[in-house]
Amino acid sequence: QCFGDGLNWAGCSIIVLLGQQRRFDLFDFCYHLLKVQRQDGKDEIIKNVPLKKMADRIRKYQILNNEVFAMLNKYLKSVENDSSTVEHVRCFQPPIHQSLATTC
Repeated sequence: QCFGDGLNWAGCSIIVLLGQQRRFDLFDFCYHLLKVQRQDGKDEIIKNVPLKKMADRIRKYQILNNEVFAMLNKYLKSVENDSSTVEHVRCFQPPIHQSLATTC
């Protein structure tokens, strides 16, 4: 909490730029724990960690990550779509030195 949202922004940015968001969503174990806790509904304290508090914190970061991913996808995908248009490239012959031009 002392770093604010900067670490989430940095992590999510790296994940999106590397094209790994789907894998992150599938393999993030915290989201699995949240789903299990919702289904189970237990409010026990395990190793001095209340499950309800942990689930609330996971949900908070899940919402934050989803907002960051949505914003990054909105702006990064629009840039990719614009750059995917066909570009006309003109090729030029390299210049020929004067000493070589007279002998040819």
